[in-house]
Amino acid sequence: MNGEGARSSETVKVSSIVLGCETVK
Repeated sequence: MNGEGARSSETVKVSSIVLGCETVK
């Protein structure tokens, strides 16, 4: 459970960063 939660959090962070970079472009 904890492992999955950590992965989910990391995925959300990466997605946010990617979206942010795309927005900047």
